[in-house]
Amino acid sequence: NKLTQQFNKIPCKLKIIYGIFGNPGAARNIGLKSAKSDFIMFIDSDDSLLPKVLTNFISEELPYSGSDLNIFNYEIEHQNNQVMGVMLSEKNLLQLAFDTGIWRIIFRRKFISDFSFPEISMAEDQIFFLALILKKGSVTFQDQIIYRYRKGLNSQLTTTREAFDDLLIAQNITSRYIGQLTGEQLLIASILLIRQCLGGVLYGRTKIKLFSLIKLIIWFLRRPYLVSSTLALIFKNNFWKKLRNAKRF
Repeated sequence: NKLTQQFNKIPCKLKIIYGIFGNPGAARNIGLKSAKSDFIMFIDSDDSLLPKVLTNFISEELPYSGSDLNIFNYEIEHQNNQVMGVMLSEKNLLQLAFDTGIWRIIFRRKFISDFSFPEISMAEDQIFFLALILKKGSVTFQDQIIYRYRKGLNSQLTTTREAFDDLLIAQNITSRYIGQLTGEQLLIASILLIRQCLGGVLYGRTKIKLFSLIKLIIWFLRRPYLVSSTLALIFKNNFWKKLRNAKRF
């Protein structure tokens, strides 16, 4: 009730949807179905926006953007309050495979209105991202930092081993995508699958570790022609260190 009273004082149209949704995928699907605006952002509850930069972009640039996706840079706030900017080393979708973070994207609602998230607790944004690249919308990479990702909070799902069970579901969905893709899209899906498998091996319960390892081995055996290019990209982006240090999938 206190939160509702605070929102009611804000001079803009807000719709608050109450409910127990169970996981981020389910909550985002409810929001996506309820949204009426031309553009959409998905924001994690324990992160924050940089309002001045975002407001300037929305008022001055967004109305003239013809892109279906506007992709931004972001900041990471560590537990010691140190803030570090995270910039894409190259402005292409392949780089996003290593750091998907859909909260850094402003979507055109019409472009994603037919999409939905898998109702799972982890890697749901990666599956959504795969569906997006299949549709081949227009993309603009923006230089501004509009989002602050807060690292190491107890509210994050990566602090519970049970949440990693959902990585098996994500792996199965991603594997089905891999069977339909070629070229750069196949490479992107392969990187996402490796991320999901490594996450399961490193942090999941015993069953998840085993199944994730098996899934990873199967991918290597079935697509040996992709191994060298995929591993080269992983080492180039220093992904192993990022995975160990941040537990981000």
